[in-house]
Amino acid sequence: MFHDVRTTGNQSTVSKNIATIADKENMPMPHATSVNPLIPKMAANSRKFAIVVIIIQIIFIICFAFFVEYGEDMDAASPKNFYLDSSKAAESNLHQYYPMFQDANMMIFFGVGFLYSFLAKYGYSGVGLNFIISAVAMEWSLLAHEWWNSVNGKIRIDITSFISGEFSAASAVIAIGGVFAKVGPLQIVVFTLIEVLLYTANEHFCVTAFKISDVGGSVSLHMFAGIFGCAAAYTLDKGSVVQNNPNERTSYSSNLFTMVGTLLLWAYWPSFNAALSSSGNLQYRSVVNTYLSLLGSCVAVFAVTTLIQEEKKFTMSHIQNATLAGGVAIGATADLMVQPYGALLIGSIAGTLSVLGFQHFSPFLAKFKIYDPCGINSLHAIPGFFAGISSIVLAFMATEEKYGHNLYKLYPAMAPYSNTSSLIEIQSHSPDVQPGFERSPQMQACFQFLYVVEVMAAAVATGLATGFLLRSKMFDPLEEKHMYLDEVLWVMPECKEKTKTTSINNSTSHL
Repeated sequence: MFHDVRTTGNQSTVSKNIATIADKENMPMPHATSVNPLIPKMAANSRKFAIVVIIIQIIFIICFAFFVEYGEDMDAASPKNFYLDSSKAAESNLHQYYPMFQDANMMIFFGVGFLYSFLAKYGYSGVGLNFIISAVAMEWSLLAHEWWNSVNGKIRIDITSFISGEFSAASAVIAIGGVFAKVGPLQIVVFTLIEVLLYTANEHFCVTAFKISDVGGSVSLHMFAGIFGCAAAYTLDKGSVVQNNPNERTSYSSNLFTMVGTLLLWAYWPSFNAALSSSGNLQYRSVVNTYLSLLGSCVAVFAVTTLIQEEKKFTMSHIQNATLAGGVAIGATADLMVQPYGALLIGSIAGTLSVLGFQHFSPFLAKFKIYDPCGINSLHAIPGFFAGISSIVLAFMATEEKYGHNLYKLYPAMAPYSNTSSLIEIQSHSPDVQPGFERSPQMQACFQFLYVVEVMAAAVATGLATGFLLRSKMFDPLEEKHMYLDEVLWVMPECKEKTKTTSINNSTSHL
């Protein structure tokens, strides 16, 4: 998700920004042994954050109490579970979905957390704040996303509800990359609540209105979150010096931790794309196509990064991020008949586009005051857009001869109208097929195109509005001198030792 901050700007620019930030402080630096006048303000902000989070949690608990129930497979009093008769016990879907859920859970909480540890002075926040973002997003998604599937005002949750929650959490942690290390904890929580609500509403609209196919959320999740985060950064960063901040740097060890996150995400991504795919050949294809695409992006990135780098060496930020582009780009077509060579091709192109995005497009956006410290545009928005184009092409080529009756599970709107002889014939062999709108492949491709356009427009509009809202002082925005720093938010283990050493040095200087 990140571009290498060591390659941005030059030394004179950094020095200039240090001076700018110092001028804006307009106060003398406190003596090492004096009380920092900023401590009361930060303490007040922390108290506000704690109070807001407690209130949000109480509201969630009340909503769960009134509106959320166990699904049928978990409900001990349901007709299928009321009697203890093993000979009639029905198999739940837990065994099918739980391995996929656990893999996705590891990706969001562990993989993304370590991927966010790339800054030398922001590792605690990268890992730790990702933890609360994901947890809040999961809880909120169980209400915001599952409400669309409620029955009689009740949300009945099962394991697939939590997988959908992982998708919502993924959209939040991706979007936050656009404002990463530039916002305070309260802004982060509010940002998460807004983004998840907008993502779930937009995704529901696209699925129900356009009847599109995007099993891995390449467009509705990755492209939406990437564009949303960059748009929010554009309005949120106005009036602040966020580029070339002296605190924004990587280190050898922080890059190694980030690479751990990359490898975990890369290994588990097939489960993410296949998690909500229908069982059988569709889910099988989702796993295989995603893995092949990831292989393609990995090989392509290692080659392309050496070609475009002046010293003809590997660039760690490209390896950490662009190697994952194959997982993003294949998501919209993972369960389709792209063929093995097609999956490799999609991954290779996506990896190449991602590297070029980090190298050229991110600096281009920075000139227009869109500073994307985590490179979400290059890793998520660009490969997500490419995935949308791929889905248009494959929809145009989709026929019953190629897919059999699976075509109507992948593209429900292509099924014949209700009570037609064509539908009756299909249902005689495939009873699971539901009535559709008898769309032609060309018409389905048009709807896939509208889907891409709508998501782009929605992400830009809502992202700009969200960034503007979060600029308000009521959300305790960070000052420039506190950006990209853990010590503003966390108790640092070396602080006591550092203070003790400083005091000794001061005492010695007075002798």
